[in-house]
Amino acid sequence: MLSLIWILFAVLGLVAAVTDLAAYRIPNWGTLAFFLLFAAVVALRGANIPWADHLGAFAVCLAGGILFFALKQVGAGDAKLLAVVALWSGFGALIPLLFWIAVAGLLELAVILGLRRLVPRLQKLFPQIDPARLPRVLMKRQGVPFGVGIVAGAIVASFWFPPWLWVA
Repeated sequence: MLSLIWILFAVLGLVAAVTDLAAYRIPNWGTLAFFLLFAAVVALRGANIPWADHLGAFAVCLAGGILFFALKQVGAGDAKLLAVVALWSGFGALIPLLFWIAVAGLLELAVILGLRRLVPRLQKLFPQIDPARLPRVLMKRQGVPFGVGIVAGAIVASFWFPPWLWVA
């Protein structure tokens, strides 16, 4: 399972997650890199790829992401990242993918909210901490960068993805 392709998949994901955590933004080049890596894997495998399965999962998640973006529940980068990760999973691993993204997202939310509650207490103990210099993610009334949950869930769920993706 730990092939070069899987490592590249994980590294691209970690770059997207760290960028989202730091800047509340997932750059288009990161999502495009996920897509291009998938396209390269497909090109290496030949014509026996279940296209409808993978493109269908992509389309369903993109439509859902657009809906949640329109409702201001996720960012555009989150919607695109979820769709491209679903492209990798196909319908066969879509349920594990969404499950692990939900679990990772809840864990991320709990950690961030816990840290946000801890910051004011630490500021009382250490008054030299300048609140203006804290990372945005630790400030109250800020959103939660969901790209972190998407990536963490995708890495765990990748063990349910089709095995042909990871064979070098």
